[in-house]
This record gives sequence, structure tokens and C-alpha cells, in this order.
Amino acid sequence: GDENIPLVPQLPKFYTAIDKVDVSIEICGIKFPNPFGLASAPPVTSGPMIRRCFEAGWGFVVTKTFCLEKDIITNVSPRMARGTTSGHMYGPGQGSFINIELISEKTTEYWLLCIRELKKDFPDRVIIASIMCSFNEQDWTELAKLTEEAGADALE
Repeated sequence: GDENIPLVPQLPKFYTAIDKVDVSIEICGIKFPNPFGLASAPPVTSGPMIRRCFEAGWGFVVTKTFCLEKDIITNVSPRMARGTTSGHMYGPGQGSFINIELISEKTTEYWLLCIRELKKDFPDRVIIASIMCSFNEQDWTELAKLTEEAGADALE
């Protein structure tokens, strides 16, 4: 055809037609700006790390699992272990790493403050708070209410 293809690859202009495409989704009544998010894992270890994720365009995060102060535990070390993934799903002898990190060692108040600040600065992003308590209904109710009041969109 009559297309002009540059000899040197070029990035598209700052704003292009693709920027008008709406990739938002709705799940359980919650609108996500896009379907791309991060699970409760090392990349979301802290509020500043989640902030950088949102600045980079991620649509949602699941926080590191946190608990009431009385339930805080010390993580294991090392936290990454070598695994082996084999079989018809992966192919023979494929290497992998396993994250054996437990829950966040940061306090409840730390996570509640982070959720408040992040929702204020990124109101369109979805924060799913991963919470954990001992086998006590009152603790679960307390932590769920605190997290909801801080602005979490959902609980895991």
C-alpha cells in the first residue's frame, strides 16, 4: 500500500485513538478502571509500593494480608523457595520459585492509614484488603469494619 513505514521504529504520539478505548470492568458492583491488578504478594508490601503500582497504571491491588496487632506474627526466612513445575501443563523440569511469605508484619493502623491515603489520591482504583484474624468472630467483625471504614472496596 501507500503506507509510510519509518526506517526507525517510533513510539506513538502521546495521545492516540487507543487511549479512548474503555477497558473498565465491573465485578460484584465494583468498577475497576482496567482488569490488571496485583495479588497479595511482595510487590504490594507497603503503601508506597502500592502507590507506585497505581501510578504505573495498575487498576487494582489486593493488599498484603494484615491482622489485628495481637495476632501479628514473625515471617519465615528465607521467604522464597525453589520449586519444580513439571507435567503436561508446564513441560518437563520447568523451574519455578515459590513465595512462602506469611502475612504482613506491619500494624493494622499502618494499613488503615495507607488505604485511606491511597483511596484519597486514587479514588478510581480498587483496593481489596486481605485480612486475617484468629478463630474469633468479634476480631473478624472488628477488623472488617475498620478496613471498610478506611475505604477498602472489598475484603479478602
